[in-house]
Amino acid sequence: MDGANKNSIAKALGTSKTSIRRIVSSKERIQEVFIDGCGPNCKRLMKAQHKELETALVDWMKRLLSSLTPVTGDLKALMLNANVLKKS
Repeated sequence: MDGANKNSIAKALGTSKTSIRRIVSSKERIQEVFIDGCGPNCKRLMKAQHKELETALVDWMKRLLSSLTPVTGDLKALMLNANVLKKS
């Protein structure tokens, strides 16, 4: 991709040429994170440090949101305590 293309792309997207250059240089990393499940709405390219925990948390949140249950601090504490008791 030459400079003219980057300029026209940046202008069309309403962003800077530097942003386009950074995206192009990070192409492989972006594709890897997208394939791993980050999705198109991901704002930062950070992989999970505790993948099982984060997967369980996302599943739990999806269940709560689909049942229209409000997520409060008390509910979070109750669920965390229940999980600790199950393991002991």
